[in-house]
Amino acid sequence: MNKQIKELTIKFADEVNPLEPFNEKNWFRDAYQTMQRTKKGGTSKEQKEEIRNLVFTEIKKMKNIEATQECFDKWFYDVVNNISKIGQLTFGQSQKIVNILLKYFYCYYHS
Repeated sequence: MNKQIKELTIKFADEVNPLEPFNEKNWFRDAYQTMQRTKKGGTSKEQKEEIRNLVFTEIKKMKNIEATQECFDKWFYDVVNNISKIGQLTFGQSQKIVNILLKYFYCYYHS
């Protein structure tokens, strides 16, 4: 039994090992797909690319904002609002994308 577990563990590690932990395209695709089930109508490839660029640019800029709740809330509101305008998404749909990506960054940073 222990030999089987060890073999399966090694096989699993070999499968997972080549995966890149940080990949903007994959992270955004997964976040967008989670939100997409609530969206009526499509979003063009160009709009998705624009949203992806905006979100990742803004998240990377977060380290430059003052570490207060008020500053974060303003940053968050502005980012979500801008996404909503690009992709004709509701505030909640845009918020979902940002929240998921922030969680990905948090987990990536702390792992």
